[in-house]
Amino acid sequence: MGQHSPVKAPIGESSRSALPVSSKRSSRPHGKLTRAAAVSVVIIVAASIIGYVIIAGRDTTPPSRVTDLDAVRVTESSWGLIWTAPGDDGDAGTASQYDIRYAYDDIDGDEEFAAAIQCLGEPTPAAPGTIQTFDVTDVLIKTIYFALKTADEVPNWSPLAIAMGIPLVGTDTTPPAAVSDLSPQYPTDSSVELRWTAPGDDGNTGIAAYYDIRYASSAIDTEAKFAAATQCVGEPTPAAPGTVQTFNVTDLMNDADQFFALKTADEMANWSPLSNSIGIPPDFTLDDTNGSPWDMYAHIGNGKPILLEFMHPDCHACADVVPSLVEIYNDYSSELELVSVAVTFDVGGFTNPPNASTVSAFMTQYGAVWTHLVESSGTQVRDMYGIVAVPTFFLTGKDGRIACIHVGGGAIDDLVNAIEQELLP
Repeated sequence: MGQHSPVKAPIGESSRSALPVSSKRSSRPHGKLTRAAAVSVVIIVAASIIGYVIIAGRDTTPPSRVTDLDAVRVTESSWGLIWTAPGDDGDAGTASQYDIRYAYDDIDGDEEFAAAIQCLGEPTPAAPGTIQTFDVTDVLIKTIYFALKTADEVPNWSPLAIAMGIPLVGTDTTPPAAVSDLSPQYPTDSSVELRWTAPGDDGNTGIAAYYDIRYASSAIDTEAKFAAATQCVGEPTPAAPGTVQTFNVTDLMNDADQFFALKTADEMANWSPLSNSIGIPPDFTLDDTNGSPWDMYAHIGNGKPILLEFMHPDCHACADVVPSLVEIYNDYSSELELVSVAVTFDVGGFTNPPNASTVSAFMTQYGAVWTHLVESSGTQVRDMYGIVAVPTFFLTGKDGRIACIHVGGGAIDDLVNAIEQELLP
């Protein structure tokens, strides 16, 4: 024998070896509820010590579903997505992140979304109602499905937004015609309205698919410069050929010339040649020799071309060109606004800022009776216009665009020809 089996308690009775319990029935709940209550007490006490208040409840409202996700083919193997940003809680507040995915089979639920290919570098959600874009590149040339979900900081995830891209297979190799009449309207310190005539899908026939509008601080007159320029967001959809279209470019910097150009594509991503490149001079206000302020944008685009001459009263080349300017003034003063701007002239390491009296003396000596402005303090206007030598001329057209830039004195035949071209009806 030598061994004894433990005595088992009858069914329904506790064994003496079990955890002891009170002989008095407790009115408090046992188990997890008791521990949870204890934890709550600890948290409340800790919060009181640290000095903050724990707010009951949590954010359970997800962002609203994006309802206008669209896919636009950019090349045979890349697509541009565009949509309107939702909010953090429905359509209120700013959300925290996007999850954008694609697949070559339909994405019709969360399971398919989880199995789809996730994109990298998705943008951060903007304020609700903002148009946002994202390029998906290096995809196969076949039907593709895109899906997007938005999350808040919790994260609560929105319902799915889905778009489909269908590659068109065909023999269309004819691009839209190049826009040739791009022009500015109503420039301000930070915006300008662009205007042009819509081309077609094939040359000037049919309706094109989309525009690509870009801007830079120098002329956009090559494909390489266009590729390096800043692309605008929210360009309009091409209208029927011959339709005048407009687009407002905002958030521009008034610290240099701004140049614009556009290209048009059809549904096969055949891209048009570059449009004409237009430049807008920056705005400025300076006093004339009588102390009266003169503002560039108060005069630009008023139906008259403006010829700006950047000069200095001690500049010999500026003096030599005055007879030609007198002739221009006498011939075109009723149709052209001639304005000279005296700026600081650096020579031999010495800075020689102009002043009203020296500029007035120059005007009297050479018979320069038109408006003369004086940048007597600093070089902001000179630097905005990129003036590195005097005289330098900027001619703006009737619509305010930069029509001609001429550096140096001597023969200015190209400037005279540009003036006559701008004055044509």
